[in-house]
Amino acid sequence: PVLHSVSAFGTKLCFYSITKAGLISPEHILASTQYVTDTAPVGRWNYDILTAEGEAELRRIVQVITTECAQLPQ
Repeated sequence: PVLHSVSAFGTKLCFYSITKAGLISPEHILASTQYVTDTAPVGRWNYDILTAEGEAELRRIVQVITTECAQLPQ
């Protein structure tokens, strides 16, 4: 099983996932022990929901989630 998540800044989306084994995608960014920092690269929000590509990716992930949920034991 995979847990999916999305982060949005305006219309820009970044999709995340974590597997049962704990593999996080995109890779986890370690926090600074000395500073409050914003180190997530802007390129992570590489889908725009207002574009055909962004809408298609969101719909693809929703379909993956729907399929995985349908396979859960009742």
